[in-house]
Amino acid sequence: MQYADYVARMQRAAALADQGDLDGAVSAFLAIVEADISDLDKANICLNLAVLTARQQRTEQALGMHDLAIRFEAPHSRYSARERKAAYLHSLGRTAEARTLYEALLPEPFVLEQDRERYRQTLAALAPPTGS
Repeated sequence: MQYADYVARMQRAAALADQGDLDGAVSAFLAIVEADISDLDKANICLNLAVLTARQQRTEQALGMHDLAIRFEAPHSRYSARERKAAYLHSLGRTAEARTLYEALLPEPFVLEQDRERYRQTLAALAPPTGS
């Protein structure tokens, strides 16, 4: 896909979302994901789709978009989609699942030290309360 076409299609999809046509925006973004663009652009679009579908209260589809973003990022040692999914799970009250994702990120050799420390702090905050 030519860059100018990519930009135009992204702007159209974003405009649909801004106008409140979330179904139209989702369809437009999905069409871009299916195009010949980089995996990391696809991952970012999937994260945008996760936000849009969450706004539509379509939780399972939002989680699926996070999973797709994770698959696009994985070969490139990227991990923002995993972190965003963990935060989304926590927002849903699914703290144990969120903790599992954060814990899985800690030993990864490609995780930046500042991110690793943030995950440790997040895990401490998400820890179940201990009895006195």
